[in-house]
Amino acid sequence: MSDFHDYKGVTRMDFDCVTDSRKEVVVQLPTDKDDLRQNVCVVVFTNKGISLEVYEDGELIRTSELTYQEDFGIAK
Repeated sequence: MSDFHDYKGVTRMDFDCVTDSRKEVVVQLPTDKDDLRQNVCVVVFTNKGISLEVYEDGELIRTSELTYQEDFGIAK
């Protein structure tokens, strides 16, 4: 699968659970302009589910993991 940018400036990522094993999207979280902390959320797609890893200044402070089945159950 591939990543590409469309004409609207939106980034799209394709992930196939059968052929791909892991893909990460790193999101720089907004902070106050005077706040020197670096807050990052890493969204991890695997063939089993999705996890969110929240880092503050490079230190993992929170993790949330759901299988795709668990996620479908919550979304109903």
